[in-house]
Amino acid sequence: MYNLNNLIESLKSNQVGIFPCDTVLGLIGRMDGSVIDRIARIKNRPVTQSFLFLIPDKNWLAQLVRMPLSPQAIQLMETYWPGPLTLVLPKSDQVSDLFTAGKPTIGIRFPQFKPLNDLLNAINEPLISTSVNRSGEPSPQTFLGVSDEIKSRVDFIVSEFEPGLSGESTIVDCTQDQPKILRQGVLLIQ
Repeated sequence: MYNLNNLIESLKSNQVGIFPCDTVLGLIGRMDGSVIDRIARIKNRPVTQSFLFLIPDKNWLAQLVRMPLSPQAIQLMETYWPGPLTLVLPKSDQVSDLFTAGKPTIGIRFPQFKPLNDLLNAINEPLISTSVNRSGEPSPQTFLGVSDEIKSRVDFIVSEFEPGLSGESTIVDCTQDQPKILRQGVLLIQ
C-alpha cells in the first residue's frame, strides 16, 4: 500500500525503487553515490551513462545548472515545463561528475504528474531517475513489462499508479546556441 511518508523515509535511507513517472516507469533514488551504484547494478548499466534529474520546481536549477541559462533554454522551460521535456544543460560545479558520468552536462525534467510531483514536493529535493529496464532493452510502459529480476532487486515498488503518458520524454540539448532534439518523445516541440 502506497504511503508517501514511508516512501520518503525509504528514499532518505538511500533506498532505490520503482515509481511511475510522467512518461515511463522510473527507477528512482536520491543524489547519492551508493544509489548510483545500486541503480547501475540493477540495470546492468555502463558507468558512462548519466542520470536524469527530476526536480520539484525550477528553483532547483540554480544548484544543478551553470547559470545563466540561454534564452532558448528559458523559452523551452516557460513553454513546456512542467511536462515531458528533458533538457540537457551545462551542469553546475556543485554537481559531482559521478552523477553525470563525467560529462559537463546534466539532464533535467520538471515533470507534470501529480503522484510524482507530490513525492518531489514532499521530499523537497531532486531525485535521480532512469527507466525500469535492463540497459539496451525497451522501457516498459506498465508494471507487467517490468522483469521479475528487476522487481526482486529494488527496495520498494509503487504500483498504485501508471505513468501519465505512454512514451518517453522528449530530450533537447540546450548546450549550444541552437537547441537540438536528441530524442523525439511524446512531446512534439514546435
